[in-house]
Amino acid sequence: MVMALTPRHWSGLISVLAIEEAVAQIETRLGLSFASDEGLRFRHRDVLIPLVEMAIGARTTDDLAPAFSAHGVCWGPYQTVGEAIADPALVRDNPLFAEIRQPSGFTYPVPGAPGTFCQSNRGNPVRAPFLGEHTEEVLAELLGLGAGEIASLHDRRIVESAVAPY
Repeated sequence: MVMALTPRHWSGLISVLAIEEAVAQIETRLGLSFASDEGLRFRHRDVLIPLVEMAIGARTTDDLAPAFSAHGVCWGPYQTVGEAIADPALVRDNPLFAEIRQPSGFTYPVPGAPGTFCQSNRGNPVRAPFLGEHTEEVLAELLGLGAGEIASLHDRRIVESAVAPY
């Protein structure tokens, strides 16, 4: 998988793939420059992607990997979700994730917030809510219903509260 978001990513990518001349011809034909505008690269991906695909397809990962890394290209090997979850650096040893038992009864990695603001704590990842877990909270705080109105909704079986399955 390859991305070229920054000018350094882009220049590294076209240099490693030796497609500078082809890219320059496209830029001339379109009257623009892809060098520092990722928006233009995205808008014209229909012309750029086949060029990049062909250049990558002509080489092996063993050949490209060190060259991409040496030139600051943003890249990584494609992984299935299962492979990514099994990769310790991506999930198990990553402080962004925590193993949490879910309402389904299964335990799996859950991501927390990917970033924080200065002087704030990221907080721990949390499990998904049980169906109906926040019924009273939503009815009271968001809809402004009183305890009697909420009880009436329960009595008439219009709403229910959650019952933890485990």
